[in-house]
Amino acid sequence: ENSTHSERIAQGNVLGNGSLVLKLYYDRNTYTVTLNTNDGIVNAGNISNYKYGVGATLPTNVTRTGYTFGGWYDNSSLIGSAVTSIGTSDTGNKTYYAKWNINQYTVTFKNGTETAKTENVNYGSSATAPSIIKEGYTLSWDKEFDNITSDITVNAIWTANSDTAYRVEHYKQNITLEGYEVAEIENLTGTTDEEVTAIAKTYEGFSENSTHSERIAQGNVLGNGSLTLKLYYDRNSYTVTLNTNGGTINGGDVLNYTYAVGATLPTDVTKEGYTLEGWYINSELTGEPVTTITTTDTGNKEYFAKWTANTNTAYKVEHYKQNITLDGYEVEETENLTGTTDEEVTAIAKTYEGFTENTSYS
Repeated sequence: ENSTHSERIAQGNVLGNGSLVLKLYYDRNTYTVTLNTNDGIVNAGNISNYKYGVGATLPTNVTRTGYTFGGWYDNSSLIGSAVTSIGTSDTGNKTYYAKWNINQYTVTFKNGTETAKTENVNYGSSATAPSIIKEGYTLSWDKEFDNITSDITVNAIWTANSDTAYRVEHYKQNITLEGYEVAEIENLTGTTDEEVTAIAKTYEGFSENSTHSERIAQGNVLGNGSLTLKLYYDRNSYTVTLNTNGGTINGGDVLNYTYAVGATLPTDVTKEGYTLEGWYINSELTGEPVTTITTTDTGNKEYFAKWTANTNTAYKVEHYKQNITLDGYEVEETENLTGTTDEEVTAIAKTYEGFTENTSYS
């Protein structure tokens, strides 16, 4: 009842003619409305009360970042049916609770042009990256995905590793010159897919064979570490010069030798009236004679033959007597003698009865 209404007549004396009229006025009750937005915001149509018989419409322009409004409920457990309005027959104070459905967003992980994974993620939650591998590379992503607030595409970024393994194999020509054997293996690292070049080693007595059919001097570092470069080294061949000093090599002549194979200097060398004493490394023929080029020798070689004059080299002395007609000479006697080669010898005149040596005979 509205006890203050200006036209209210709550009491009076009963008139004899029966005309007394008392008047009471009643206002419609107003009840409070409490809206628990549960972290949301009422942007329009907010209400705080309603009148009996009039009711009210609950606001629908209600938002919460990352959520979709799911209606108003008359209990905090948000069970039952959603309430959209207060009816004209409703009475009493009202409390309503906003229900929110968390938004889900799509996170797409791309590996180049391929989709590696698609994941639906609740607002504010994190996505889980797929496990993908590219040998020789380190994986990273072009954006964060630990607080998802919208649909996003995350792209894989591959960074080439700078410590990817590769190796260089060095092969030396074998002693028979018919093949090659591994001399050394270098285990190295480089940047994936970058070109690397093998650096030739220095081996005594060997030179790199840059035209070998199986030579692999450069290549791109493979992510799986399988790149193998190969360099081949041939045994050096050196020249041999034999200064015979007037002699003749009859067999076993040596014009060159191969490192670690060496060579034997010829012994079937002759010079009339001389005996070969040996080969020497200098023209002065000093030091010790050399018979072989050893397996450790390197470089071009020059040797000089040393000769010893024979002391039994044959020579003869012919003695001629003037004939009886005095117009010529006839052999009277021949002496077969020996001496030292290239040393001077002198014939000793004979004593023949009735003859005198002609020292001026031309």
